[in-house]
This record gives sequence, structure tokens and C-alpha cells, in this order.
Amino acid sequence: MNMNYKKILIGLSAMALAISATACGRVDKILKKVDEKQYDEALDIYDAKDLSDKDTDKLIEELETRVNAAVDAYAANEIDYDQLEELLDFANETDLSEMTDLVTQVSVDIYELKTSKDYFAEGKQYLEDESFASAYSCFNSVIERDGYYAEAQTLKEEVGNKYCESVQKQIDEYMKEEEYDDALYCVQQAKSDAYFSDELTERLAEMEETTRKSVIIAKAQELADDDDIVGALTAVKEAKENYNFKDTKELDGFVSKISKEYVDTILQTVKTARDAENYILALKILNDAKNIVEDDAFDKEIKEIEAIKPTYLYDLKCSTSSNFETIDSGDAPTDSVGNTYAIGNLFGLSAEGGNWNDKEASAEYNLAYRYGAMSGVISTNDTSDNDAKAVFRIEGDGEVLFAQELSRTTTPVPFAIDMSKYNWLKITLTEGSGGALNALLSDVKFGKPNEAPAATTEAATEEGETTTAAEGETTAAEGETTAAEGETTAAEGETTAAEGETTAEAETTTES
Repeated sequence: MNMNYKKILIGLSAMALAISATACGRVDKILKKVDEKQYDEALDIYDAKDLSDKDTDKLIEELETRVNAAVDAYAANEIDYDQLEELLDFANETDLSEMTDLVTQVSVDIYELKTSKDYFAEGKQYLEDESFASAYSCFNSVIERDGYYAEAQTLKEEVGNKYCESVQKQIDEYMKEEEYDDALYCVQQAKSDAYFSDELTERLAEMEETTRKSVIIAKAQELADDDDIVGALTAVKEAKENYNFKDTKELDGFVSKISKEYVDTILQTVKTARDAENYILALKILNDAKNIVEDDAFDKEIKEIEAIKPTYLYDLKCSTSSNFETIDSGDAPTDSVGNTYAIGNLFGLSAEGGNWNDKEASAEYNLAYRYGAMSGVISTNDTSDNDAKAVFRIEGDGEVLFAQELSRTTTPVPFAIDMSKYNWLKITLTEGSGGALNALLSDVKFGKPNEAPAATTEAATEEGETTTAAEGETTAAEGETTAAEGETTAAEGETTAAEGETTAEAETTTES
């Protein structure tokens, strides 16, 4: 090879190496300026002359590494947002498509980080201002990649506790002032404000349940203090049915406490009814009580009463009736002469005549020859019109066994009839005149077929006749009402039975 040609080749190779070294030096210089955060100078070096494809690839690779490292540093709070933004601006200004794509890719991540850090800063300010709900919301929004995340979780727990404590303090104040609805609304509103956090909402839901139970118990206790134990127990029972409480121990404890008071009160009321031989009322009270509180004492009392009580008209099934009603609830009625009748084995009959709205009362029962003596008391309800009159009758298989004319001057009339020979019983109140006559039929009971009645009243066979029970004694509801001085006067019939003596002035037959 020609020596001169060898020298030329060596010179060209040296020139190529020099040019390459110069280009590589430019990339290193650019990166050095970037690392020194002298982005303007780095851009000047980059813009001075185009880079080869190889050098461009190197620059892209190195810048990608630095951008990703800067995002990580920003997340870890090692650099601030402004520092990160300067690097991204430089990457964009290179006009390298790879850099533009990279900046676009990391921008979403950076936005989430920036928003998270802003939430953390706002949360600390809200905490300082004791705006606990807002502070909790902010700390709850800090993302896990954020360097503030661990601190945010600690502060979130602290703020959550303070928030719940502040709500509980308000609840306690309302409860102390007996403003129960406000107490409940307070915690419900707090739960609504905490919608952003499942954890905090769950805690407040538990507080709401506790508050609701406290409100229920407080209101029920007020009812119990006013002697409305039934109302108190019913309120708690309905609350347990209407609300899906996770834990009812507190409610159950309250019910257990006042149930004992309730049972004692019911048993005393039942004793009063039993002593008055008002067994129907006693059983009604017990069966109603069992719907409120299950207690063995109620069942025991029911068995005892059913073992001793006679068969009442109340116990029989009425086949047909008209203007004939059972009175087993409401206020105790009073008759026209001032006697009061305990509800229970009590019936009301109504008759009216003399106008277009005439009405009569009747009721039929199938006895099937199963009973002996039928006894009871008939009287005039104080609700009757002043001049009203009507005739009360008891029939057996169509035969009149007892008849009594009633008016407002009629004192209560007891009767006792042997029904052992009869299949059908019919009770009527007819021939009304002078307005509405409302009668009270009380204490009607039946003996056994072979058991003679205490007093048997023969049937009056002609209309207008009046039959009066023996010895002139008149007994009202519960066996406690006796006509004054043993005298019974039946208006219109003019029949008086006094001190066991009978005077017949209107074809009246009285049998002792």
C-alpha cells in the first residue's frame, strides 16, 4: 500500500473518532446541565447542532431515566412540584416525540400526586381549624404512593376520633335536655356528611344505632313513669321490629326491667276482677297482657280462672243478632239510676219506636239442652232518651220465659231462669216508644243442666206483664249494686217487691 494513502486513511479515521467524541461530549454536557438544573444552558447545547441517531437515542434513554426518577422523588417529597415541572418543560422543549409521549404518560400520575399533596396540606389546615369532617375527608384522599400517606393515615385516625367525639358530645347535650329527636338528627346528619368514607360512616352508623336505642328507652321510660307500661313495652317492641338493630341487649334489658312491673300490675288488676267474679274481664286482661309480655304467671292465672269460671253468655256463639253488641272494651257504662258496670260479660241492646227509624234488638243462641239455670241482670243504659220505653224478653224455643218493661226509672232487675228444657235461646228488646231505649244486659251465666237456679222467674204470658226477681233485691254488674232499701219498682207494671213481700197490681207473678 502506498505510504501516502495509509496516512490519508489514518487521518480520516482520527477525524471520525474526533467527531464522534465531540458528539458524545455534547450529550454528556447536556445531561450534566440537566443534573445541575441549568435547563436553559442544556437546551442551548442541544439546539447548537443536530445529534446523530445514536446520540439522540442515548439522550432519550438518559432523559427518560431522569424524568421517572424525578416523579418518584416528587412522590417521596424529595423535590417539590416546581422542580419536577422544570425538568418536564425541558423534555418537552427538545421536541423529541419520545419525550413528548413520556411527559404525557407521567402527567396523569403527577396530577394525582399533586392533588393528593394538596389534600394533605388542606387537611392539616382544617385540623388546625377543628373542622374535623373536612380534615378527615382530605386525609382520606391522600393516595398510597404519596410520601405523606403514612402520616395522613395517622392523622385520619386522630381526626376521626375527634369528629366522633364532637358528635357524641352534641348527642349527650341533646339527650340531657330531653331533645331526643335533635339527638338522633345530629348523628344522622354527621353520618350523611361522612359519606366519603365507608369506615367513618360505619362508625357513625353504630353511634346512630346506640343513639336510637337510647332515645327509644328514654321515651319508653317516660311512658312507664306515667304508668303507661303497655305503651312503653309496645314502643320498644315496635322499634325492634322496625329497625334492624345489630345488638338489642340494651333494649332487652330495659324490657326485662319494666316487664316485672308490668306483670305485677296486671296480676293485681286480675285479682280485683276475680274478686268481683268478673272472670271474662280477668281473662281478657291476661290474654291481652300475653301479647305484650310472655310470662308463666299469666298462663297459671288463666288456667286457674278457666277452672272456676261458669259458662257465660259471652262464651257462646251467637247465631244471629241485630242491634245487639258485646261490650268488652272502652269506658264502663252507667245505667239510668247511677250504677256503673264493669266491662266484660256485658251486652248492649237498642230499641226505638215512634218514628221512621224504628228498630228492635235480638240475639239467638243454640243451647242444645246443655245448660241449666240462666241468670243475669237487665237495666236501662243512661244513654236512653228521657221518655223511651221498651220490653225486654227471654225466650226458649219460642216460649216467653221472662219479660221486663224498661224505662229510665227502671232499677236493675235480676233474673234466673231454668233453660235445661230448651234448645234455642232468644233475647229481644222490642216495642220501643218515646225515643231510643238502650239496655244493659250484664253478668249472664249458665249453670249445669241438673243444677237448680238460685231463683227461677216464671214467664209472663201476657204482654205488658212484668216479672220481678225474688226478695226484691237488685244486683248490678260485678254483684255489687243493690237497689235502695231492697225495693225494686218496675215502671208501667207498678210491681214492687220490698223486704221479701210481693204486691201484685198489674197481673204480675213473682216467685221466690
